[in-house]
Parts: sequence; C-alpha cells; structure tokens
Amino acid sequence: MRKLLVAIGLAAFAALGWAQMIVFDPTNFVQTTISAAEALKATAQRATAYALQLQQYQTQLKQLQNIDKNMAVGILAQNSPELASALELSATVRQMYGNVEALRSRFNGRLDEIKVMGMSWDKYILYEQQRIQKNTQGAADRAREEVRIVERVNRDMTYAQEIAAKIPASAGVHESMQQLNVQMNRMLTQSADYSRMMSALANASGMAVEAAQQQNEQDQRDLEQLRHLNGLTKARIDSERRAIERVRP
Repeated sequence: MRKLLVAIGLAAFAALGWAQMIVFDPTNFVQTTISAAEALKATAQRATAYALQLQQYQTQLKQLQNIDKNMAVGILAQNSPELASALELSATVRQMYGNVEALRSRFNGRLDEIKVMGMSWDKYILYEQQRIQKNTQGAADRAREEVRIVERVNRDMTYAQEIAAKIPASAGVHESMQQLNVQMNRMLTQSADYSRMMSALANASGMAVEAAQQQNEQDQRDLEQLRHLNGLTKARIDSERRAIERVRP
C-alpha cells in the first residue's frame, strides 16, 4: 500500500513537471484567439447571408405562377439540402465562436491575476501547482473546464469543415472557410499546448486527492487493527488477573 501511495505521488509530481516543460507564449495566444474569433464571426455572417439568399430564392420560386411545377419541385429539392447545410454551418460556427470567446475570457482572467500578483507566466504556473497540491477549492476544476472548452472547439471545427464541404464552391462560403482554417489551425495548435498544460495540472490534482484518500483509508484500517489488538491484550490481561485471583488463598 505504501508503495502504491509513493507511486501515485511520483506520478503527480511528474505531471506537474510536464506542465512546466510545455513551451507556451501567453501574449501570442491572446492575439491568436482574437484573430480566430474575428474569422469565426465573419464566416458565420457569410453562411447566414448565404442561407438567407437561399430562403429568398425558395420564396420567389414558390410565388412564380408560370413555372413548370415539376421543375420547381426539382429545384427546391436541390436547394433545400444546401439551405440546411448553410444554416447548420452558421449555427456550428456561432457555437464555436462562443466557445473561443469563453476560452479567451477565462485566459484573460488568468492574465489579470498575473498582473495583480506581479508574476511571470512561469511563476504563475508554479503558483497554480501549489494551489492544486493544497487542493484549493476550484483550482483543478478551473483547469479541467478550460480543457473541455478546447475539446469542444476542436469537435466543432471538424464538424464545420464537414458541413462546408456540402456547400457548392460558388456560394462564397468556401473562401471564408479557407481563411477560418488558417486562423483556427494557429489557435488550435496553441490551444493544444495550453490544454496539455491545464490537463497536467488537473491530473496531478486528481492523483494527489487519490493518494490522500487512500492514505486516509489505510490509516483507518491501521487504527481498527490497533484497536483490535488492544482489545485482545486487555482481554488477556483480565483473564490472567481472574486466574490469579482464583488461586489466591
């Protein structure tokens, strides 16, 4: 049991050391998230505009009296999937924009703390390590939530690329997606480093909590065993005392 606790402790220490080894430029990350957010906003607007264009086209087509009905149905059948894809792309990119802004807001909160405390980024990471090692409330949860946000942005970007592929190149959305891909690739590369750093801190917290819980359980078992031995010893002393009293004249 003691060996297991030592192993957990060493693993937690290694995780914290890994967080320190990751090279990360906080100033560049802020600028990258701003550029990514702007590209997301522009892409969402372009997809929404294209969807509105398709909706207007459908409305006009339905209002035409002299068009062949079968032709109208065929055009609408082709137009509807494009409209659905455009609307889905707009919603997905807007959701991604919200997640990027949430990540940027959280990261700016950390930078504000660094400014108030007069620390460098490296010293701040050490500070967070100490808070997590002490199991300070919310420190590890904060890091885990930022990791989850990065994961959501990655999933949204993959899905957005899949949807955009269903929209005709002539729609103008592809140009926006190309610009978005450039900005998001930069951001996601840096986000991956930040996510690994926060994940290392959060994992170290989990290992430390697990070690503390297992240590507490072992202490309880040791205490119960000691009580049991004390009970046996007392019973034996009482038995011997009674035996002596019986043989006394």
